[in-house]
Amino acid sequence: MGVFDIYCGFCAGPFHNVRTAWLEYVLYNEASGTKGLTYPADDGQWRNPPGFPVPTKPVEEIVTISEEDGLFFRDFICVSPLWHGYVSPPCESHDSYGGISIDGSDDWQRQPGLPHYMAIHRGCLSVLCRRTNITPRNLWESMFSPGSDYARYGGNGNGLMYCIEYYDMKGRNEQFFGYAIDMRTPSRDHPGGVDYWHDVQSMEDTKWLLARPTAFPAVLPLARPRTVSTQDNSTACSRALMIPEILGLILLQLIYPEPQDVLAAEILTGGSTIPSSLALATRTLFSFLSLNHYFYATVMDRQDLFLRLAWQHGWMLPVSPLDWKAWPNGPLIGGDNRICCQPDRDWRGYLLTFLRKEDPHVRNRWRFHRMHVQFARGKTQRQQEGMLPWKWCSGELAVLNSLTPPQPWFWEIEGVQSSVIEPI
Repeated sequence: MGVFDIYCGFCAGPFHNVRTAWLEYVLYNEASGTKGLTYPADDGQWRNPPGFPVPTKPVEEIVTISEEDGLFFRDFICVSPLWHGYVSPPCESHDSYGGISIDGSDDWQRQPGLPHYMAIHRGCLSVLCRRTNITPRNLWESMFSPGSDYARYGGNGNGLMYCIEYYDMKGRNEQFFGYAIDMRTPSRDHPGGVDYWHDVQSMEDTKWLLARPTAFPAVLPLARPRTVSTQDNSTACSRALMIPEILGLILLQLIYPEPQDVLAAEILTGGSTIPSSLALATRTLFSFLSLNHYFYATVMDRQDLFLRLAWQHGWMLPVSPLDWKAWPNGPLIGGDNRICCQPDRDWRGYLLTFLRKEDPHVRNRWRFHRMHVQFARGKTQRQQEGMLPWKWCSGELAVLNSLTPPQPWFWEIEGVQSSVIEPI
């Protein structure tokens, strides 16, 4: 039996401290077989053969993820009816033969009649369940309940689901996780042969793929716009819109959420991961800012509108206990149970940070959002030669976040050792 890594069935990330492992990867010295490499590396000194690229940046500019990022990927569990609540105690380690150690042993994998199980990061399972309104049991049953289409065709030996596209992970989930993607190109020196080398440039994507998606940017203080006259525009239409009560009603109607079933239908029919009406509302609100100084000042004075849009987008605000633990911006709910507008905070800038997706944590959270939508949207496969038609999905589309921290399920609390094993 060969050696191989196993990966998270949701995000396709590895199950170890990725900061520690990535540092060991980039510091590896081919000549000595140790991690004593110094930078910039000489040609042929690193993992690549002579003549191929070597890392040249300082190590701290290559491995930019934090220790907290690394530990997010180290924390994983298994989902199966073998355990109370369908969630195992924290997995302690795994080896390159697929063995997963829980409570000091991997003997549980050798029990007669062992049901299917899914290995997944605890943080991934938490956000997936919260965003799609399912439980770990619902997730397991969507794949492995008796008679399910997914179970009919088994699964992949590395833990990945065969009906899911793991965005931006192509070339990384090989025998071992690709911090730099393994490349195979025609040999320079041996016609018909192949050169194997590591794409140093691909580590730029590793920076955001391994940035934990539960870290949120701080909302900065709002720079108050200058007061402007309503006479900036003299057309009758503009004068009508400049009446604060009328403009306020228009803006509120613009961002008022559609019913949840409408939002879900728009995702299903449009093929996008954002409902079309929500995308239009977002573009229109930002368009108001560009009309003139009066509209800019008026809209900037309504920061609650931008916060409400962020809430409707779903993925931009905290949803899981782990999200809330890292949330730096104070409460979202006022005493009257409405979204707190926090007029002294720049929620417009916060929303733009997510729309631009330049921050590595935000970019990876967007990837997770796309995965949530893919799970809830599911997949239908028409009949092919040798395969019966099948369909699969798990969860609901367009589930809006609660705006208060949820009561954690037992398995969402770090370090909880719930070892209650139910009979098979």
